[in-house]
Amino acid sequence: MGRSKVAGGGMERATLAILYRDEHLLAVDKPAGLLTHRSPIERRERRFAVQMARDLVGRRVYPAHRLDRATSGVLLFALSADVARLLGPVFAARQVEKSYLAVVRGWAPAAGRIDHPLKEALCKVADAAVDPDKAAQAAVTDFHCLATVEIPEPVDKYPSSRYSLVAAHPRTGRRHQIRRHLRRQGHPIVGYISYGQGVHNRFFRRRYGCYRMLLAAVALGMEHPVSGERLLIRAPLDEAFGRVVAALGWQAAVERFYAAPDSCDEAGRMTPRRVIRTHVPDEPDPIVVRSGDRVAVGERYAGDPEWPDFYRCTHPDGRGGWVPGAVLAIRGDRGVARRHYAARELAVAVGEAVTVGEVLNGWAWCAAADGRSGWVPLRNLEPG
Repeated sequence: MGRSKVAGGGMERATLAILYRDEHLLAVDKPAGLLTHRSPIERRERRFAVQMARDLVGRRVYPAHRLDRATSGVLLFALSADVARLLGPVFAARQVEKSYLAVVRGWAPAAGRIDHPLKEALCKVADAAVDPDKAAQAAVTDFHCLATVEIPEPVDKYPSSRYSLVAAHPRTGRRHQIRRHLRRQGHPIVGYISYGQGVHNRFFRRRYGCYRMLLAAVALGMEHPVSGERLLIRAPLDEAFGRVVAALGWQAAVERFYAAPDSCDEAGRMTPRRVIRTHVPDEPDPIVVRSGDRVAVGERYAGDPEWPDFYRCTHPDGRGGWVPGAVLAIRGDRGVARRHYAARELAVAVGEAVTVGEVLNGWAWCAAADGRSGWVPLRNLEPG
């Protein structure tokens, strides 16, 4: 069966692509333009992600969250009412890490946190019973800029046009939160009508054949509600989004991001630091493990007391490297990854400014101003 155009610039697939499935959970890749579920504002629509997921697995599914129609990416379902009840508090307590990619207008800052309450974005039809005077609710979005570009073409009133590829990590779940927050920062998402800019949207349609909003939910991380296993579910960029990324020369930045999308610290902040000691990586193609990967476990690192509990591991793909013990469930000379971990290190020089996300076993995950990212010894950075 073929595919047909749907509102929002995406493509409606005959079936949904499965990103993850076990006896308790199902994650699918929702295309842009497809509604998550039935809506009174789109009475003529006949296809919905909930219905398609149900038909895909032949049983009732329970959506754990929702994605806006124009947004593509990871959509998670429970496969029973009991598991749905377990997932509810997890999402409510903000114990799920969500990562999005967006193409925005202008050159975004290297990293930051947008902490600005939002009034609920109401629909006259679907939200007719909601109090329009309801107070603004707390809303927090962390972001970091992965890549920038300047196109020598006067799309607007300037002789050239600037765009950024941004990774956004919403810490709350308000309607249209990411696009509203980025617009408030002066960086509207390309392709979105209400919060974008028409002249730039038309340029992307004409130049790149892209009719969708360039916002994708590319990763969702959480503990499995039944097994407790660390899950990191990722969705690839669709054809239209990928075409824009390729045309703007951002493929390498996207690949680096996919290697470690959840690289913010426990509080969700990317904090600025300055390098006080040069670091040069010594592994040209280090190991990357994903949740559930099995690896061969070798020696425990004993070279530096500041870097405890690292194990030399070899992946079935042949790549090797040092992996923290906290990432692995080890039995003898074998291990199973509890979560995603990329052993990639970042080359930095004295005086260079970086932003720091996760800190683990004496190392810090850092993002450089040019979009590169990787691990740097914590002692090589000025104290926070």
